[in-house]
Amino acid sequence: MKNHLSLLSFQSIFLHLQSFSMDKYKAIFHETLKLS
Repeated sequence: MKNHLSLLSFQSIFLHLQSFSMDKYKAIFHETLKLS
């Protein structure tokens, strides 16, 4: 049971990191578009 719980929390953390980095990349992309 413990392993299952840690796996779920790891998955949710990974999803949060993924969405955060996506927003970051989008922001960087928009910045580079403005500069060029």
